[in-house]
This record gives sequence, structure tokens and C-alpha cells, in this order.
Amino acid sequence: MGGAKNCPETPRQKMIGMMYLVLTAMLALNVSAEILTGFTKLRHSMEETMKSTDARTAEFMQEFKAAYDETPAKYEDWWAIAQAVREKSNEFYDYIDHFKLDIVNMIDGTNWSSMEECEASEKGFQGNGDTNKPQQYAEQMSADGSGKSNEDRFKEKMDEFRTYITEAESECLVNRINGDPKFKHEWELKQDMMNNMFSTDDVMNEEHEMISFQRSTFHEMPAGATLALLAKYQSDIRVVENDLINFMYAAAGKSKVSVNQISALVMPVNGEYVMQGQRYRARIVSAMIDTNDVPKVFINGQQIDEDGYYDVAATSVGQQTYHGYMLVTGDTTKYDFTGHYTVGAPSATVSHTELNVMYRGYSNVFSVSVPSVGDDKVKVTCAAATPQKTRDGWVINPPLKSPDETFIEVFAEIDGKMMSMAKIPYRLKNLQTPDAYFQVDDNTMLDGETPVSAAQMTKSTGRVVASYGADAVIQAKFKVTGFTVRLASGKMISVKGDKLDAAAIKDIKSLKSKSMFKIQDIQAVSSEGEQKRLRSLSFTLK
Repeated sequence: MGGAKNCPETPRQKMIGMMYLVLTAMLALNVSAEILTGFTKLRHSMEETMKSTDARTAEFMQEFKAAYDETPAKYEDWWAIAQAVREKSNEFYDYIDHFKLDIVNMIDGTNWSSMEECEASEKGFQGNGDTNKPQQYAEQMSADGSGKSNEDRFKEKMDEFRTYITEAESECLVNRINGDPKFKHEWELKQDMMNNMFSTDDVMNEEHEMISFQRSTFHEMPAGATLALLAKYQSDIRVVENDLINFMYAAAGKSKVSVNQISALVMPVNGEYVMQGQRYRARIVSAMIDTNDVPKVFINGQQIDEDGYYDVAATSVGQQTYHGYMLVTGDTTKYDFTGHYTVGAPSATVSHTELNVMYRGYSNVFSVSVPSVGDDKVKVTCAAATPQKTRDGWVINPPLKSPDETFIEVFAEIDGKMMSMAKIPYRLKNLQTPDAYFQVDDNTMLDGETPVSAAQMTKSTGRVVASYGADAVIQAKFKVTGFTVRLASGKMISVKGDKLDAAAIKDIKSLKSKSMFKIQDIQAVSSEGEQKRLRSLSFTLK
């Protein structure tokens, strides 16, 4: 983890700081269009930096997760902290994004659903020079029901985030701080940096008066400057998030950064597994990079492009290996490297999430995936019914009158063309008849094997249900539509629906101890209209 000592202020950060000093001097003036344009450019620049930082963090989280999967005991606690930091950062980042969007919509009278939608429109945001609406919005009551103004809620959110990232509550972090003086010093530097970045303390204005954080942030500020300032906080969130996650990874025993050697690094762009017909693409870089002196990379005796990308067609199935070397200016050493990637034949993996057959009149759920192909580029067809994509997977519901066999075919979009990946046959069967139970309440299901009380049988929540049992794989929904109560005396009581009617309840209450009665001729129907007759239930009163 790097703090103020390990992360000195860059020229770009100094420039941003200077821009905000200029802003404070321009508040009382009629701000020119050129200055407003400058703030817009500054905001866009920071937004691009955010995207880049977020991409690096996402990549780093993948590496952290791989280390955790390989050695859970070593990384578990630190991985948990990293995940929590990622979640909290996204939450505060999104809150600021909505804050910016609300100001834009209020000023322009628009109804954009996202800042990206606004920026992508033909006109974009038109109210950069408005100095009234940002303050009006800040002073409005927050819509989240907190009873506070938007500016007070913003300050509260900032305080919550700052407190969260600066307080050491996790046991592994506390133990490390208490047992490692060097680590403690690094953590304290981090705390100082984060407290300064997200401070909500009162500030002194040009008249040497102390004013609140809210006033200094939103009052009499041009909208363009307000949006730039909010973008600056978002950029700070991404920087701190990246820094903290790297710090947790290093604390667990490994750091992504290596500064004691120079070596060649092979970075596959689309992974090390590609299908036949696709292209394998990797970037070869030095592990310690000087952006002013790009190393030269050679593979099979040929120099690759200056960006370090190795691009080759994947024509043969199986594992492919290539060798090369890297030359660094001022160093006579050849830094050799070897790269590997695997080319697989077109294929798809289809696994039924419930059974190895398909049932008629039932929503069969399938998980379908194609290696190295995104879900949005996968298509599924079935001869028996049209598959529907849902959150749980692909759902196929064959009609009650279907052939005994069908098949599922999986297609994937490869290089702009749909290719058949697999065609798998399936058998079609009717749903089995479920068992009948008398459900007293959410916790009690009676199957007739043990004596019951009249109170249980006549409880208002009691009803006859059709179920496959808690341990069954299939849990199709059936509704009981009617049944008959047969008393030991031979009296028969017909009941519609799934609940005992008044007549049946009266007769059951009148029975003596050890009397027997049956619930028979139980009729049930599935959600697709399939009729089933269930087994009878025999009961003996206690």
C-alpha cells in the first residue's frame, strides 16, 4: 500500500489542484465560456481516468481471487476485506453519480437515466454556467426519507465512507497493525491520506471566514465546476479503492508490484483458451515498465508491434507454445519468455439443473455455456418448445402432448457468425404423480402414519396439498381442487378446493378418540392443466 510517502503527487494531480484554486477566485465573477469549457474537459478527463483505474482494479480483483482460490487459508480474511472495500466504494461512487445526474436533469429539464446517456446525446449538458440550480438542489430535502437536505446527506455519505475505509475493524488487520510496526506506519500514512481526500471539515474562504463543507461545495458554484468537483471525488474513490485492495493483497503475503527484477510478462487479451476459428491475442510487456522507453519484443525471430501485442490465428486444436525474448535499452541481457495457449474445438456444455430428462408441462431449467463466449452471444433452440432466457438459466416447457424424444441445439456467435456448438438429445416424460399431505401449518405436514388430534385437523390454516416431498429433485406445482372425507360410519363428505369445509370440520370434531377417517379421491391439477388423482390419507384420532 502506498501513502503520501509512497504515492507523491503527480504533475496531473498538481494541475487539478491548481484548477480548483482558480475556481475559488472566479466564483464572484461572470465566468467565461472558456473557463466553463475547461471544467467540462477536466471532468471528462477525470471520468476517463476513473474508467482506467476501475478496469485495473477489476483485473487485480481477478488475480486476488485466483490467489484466494489456490490458497484459501492464506488469503480468506484479506480477500473478504477487499470485497467489502469494493462493494462500499461502488455504493458511494453510484450515489455521487445519481447526485450529478439529478443536478443535470434539474438544470436542463431533462429525464436522463444515466450520465452516459446524457453525454451520448446530441446536445449533451447545456447548463454548465448555472450558479443557482446546483445550490437549489443541494438545499432540497433528500428523497431517501432521511429528513435531511441533499447537501447534508452528501456530507453524511462522505463521512460514512471515510470512516469505513480508515477504521481497522477486521481481526486480521488489527492483529497485523498491533504486531508489525512497519505495517502500522504504512497504515497510518494511508489513514492520513484518506482522511484528507474525503475531509468534510469547515474551510476558510477568501475573507478568512470559516464556512461549512456544504457551502464551500455547492453554494454559488457554476454547475460545470460542481460536476467537475463531484467527478474528482469519484476519481478519488477509485484511486483509494485500488490502493486499499493492493494493500490487502500485499498484506496477505503477495504484491502485484515487482520492483526487484526485470522479466517478460505474457498477458493474453482474451484468455489462454480459444476455440478453433478464433484468434489468440496476447500482450508481451516488461514487469517493470518505463513508459518513455518501450522494450523490443521478438517472437520466432520476428519483432512484434511496438504496443507489445502478439496476434496469431488459432488454426490447430490443442495446446500451443511459443518462445521469444525481450530487449531493454541500455541492458545487453536477453529476457527470454515462453507463452502457452489452448485451442479447443467448438463445443458447448449443457447441464440440466434438476434431472437428466425433460418433463412435459414443467418449466425445465438448463444452464448453458460456451467456453470463451459471453452469454449474450449464445442462442439455444429446442424441437419440443421455444427456450426462454431467464435469470436462472434457459427454461424449456414442453406441452403435455409432445413426442418421447427431442433435442437441444446450442449456437454461439464467433467472429460475427453463428456457429452450432452442440446438439444434445433428451427424453420427454410426464410428471410423476405427487404425494398427498395434510398441511397443518408451515412447519407441520401430516402423511397419515401417526395419530392426529381433532385440533390439528380443524385448524384454520389446514389444507390438503400435493407435494413430492422436501428431498425430491422435482418440485412441480400442483393445486388440490377437491377431495372426499370418509368417516368410519361410512358417511361421505365431498369437499371442493383444498380446505375442509364447515360440514367436514363439524363431523371430525364430533369423532371420539381412536376414531378413524380417510381423505380420498384427492384431485389435483398442475400449472399446465394436467390432472392427477392422489393417494388417499388415513387418519386416527388421538
